[in-house]
Amino acid sequence: MRGIVVKATAAVMMGAGVVTLVACQSPAVKPAEQAAASVAASLGRVELVDWPSSYESGGVVRARQVAVVSSRVVAPVVAVRV
Repeated sequence: MRGIVVKATAAVMMGAGVVTLVACQSPAVKPAEQAAASVAASLGRVELVDWPSSYESGGVVRARQVAVVSSRVVAPVVAVRV
């Protein structure tokens, strides 16, 4: 009876491994699809111009990420060595 359980468990584990390997493969890309599409672009001449050292503009500055800063220790203090 124990041998049957071991064999069944091994078969299930191998099946799960095969399914995982097949599911995680990247799709095959044909060489014709791999080439990037060409894009129309125009060229221009570079010129040196005078630009002010400071530039003022109106608007609102918003952060992409925020963080909470606390002035207190949030964790329990175990020991204070002086």
